[in-house]
Amino acid sequence: MESCQQALPTTHRVTRHSCRPFARGTAHSALKTGDKMDPTFVPCCLIAEDQALIGMALEAYFEDLGLEVAGPFASSVEAARWVETHTPELAILDFKLKDGSCSDLARSLLARGVPVIIYSGISGTNDERGDLVGASWLEKPVDRPTLLKIALRLAPSLACRMRRAAA
Repeated sequence: MESCQQALPTTHRVTRHSCRPFARGTAHSALKTGDKMDPTFVPCCLIAEDQALIGMALEAYFEDLGLEVAGPFASSVEAARWVETHTPELAILDFKLKDGSCSDLARSLLARGVPVIIYSGISGTNDERGDLVGASWLEKPVDRPTLLKIALRLAPSLACRMRRAAA
């Protein structure tokens, strides 16, 4: 597996392990060896958030749970560059980033089967929400237990790694 650290600009990092590379034409699924989860695989959470303190708080929270974090990316373009070669297990996206809406990025991730949480200070219009069918919308602020509950509901594969990290 390719290390995420090597694929990211120096301003963005993924810690500890490696995320799985994206293979075009394949559906989103955890890497498996036979019927067992690959023990070297660590689920990766992509974070796109243009507010530095919020992005760092999300990053620290998911890292403390034992997950890798790609980002936080301040723009859709930066995140999309990373997504060209990697597939996260979950994406948490602020709706309004430095370069505008995250809609294109979210649609791209949803089309690949990646669960998406739109974590934003705005509730989103019916048109915006309708454009991103399949994404879960959370209006900031949200407490950590609620965010974790929704993340686990959308990406249950994260749970076994989080328990292992907490053990």
